[in-house]
Amino acid sequence: TRCSVGSVRCVQETGKEVRYPIIMSTEEKEIGRQIAFIFRQQVCGFDLLRAKGKSYVCDVNGWSFVKGNPKYYSDSAYEIVRMILTCLLYTSPSPRDLSTTRMPSSA
Repeated sequence: TRCSVGSVRCVQETGKEVRYPIIMSTEEKEIGRQIAFIFRQQVCGFDLLRAKGKSYVCDVNGWSFVKGNPKYYSDSAYEIVRMILTCLLYTSPSPRDLSTTRMPSSA
C-alpha cells in the first residue's frame, strides 16, 4: 500500500474548496499505511491535525456507501482507540517510574 499524497484544504469565501499539495512525513505515511491495512482499503483518506511537531488522526474518510452506517463508525472508532491505547501502552512511563520517593537499597 502506498500513501504519499497529501494536501491542505482551504475553503474560499465562495465556499469552494481548494487543495494545496503537502509533503507527508515518514510517520504520516506510516499512519496512512496502518489505516489502509486495518480498514482493508487500497485507497483511503484521512484527516490529520498537526500540532507541536506531532500528527494526530482526527477523521478517517470512507466510501460513500458507509455513510450513515453505524457499524462502520463503531468499528472505525474501535480500531482508532485500539491503535491509540497500544501506542500509549508502549510510550507512557510506568507509575513506578513516576515515583519520586524510593526506598533506599539498604532497607
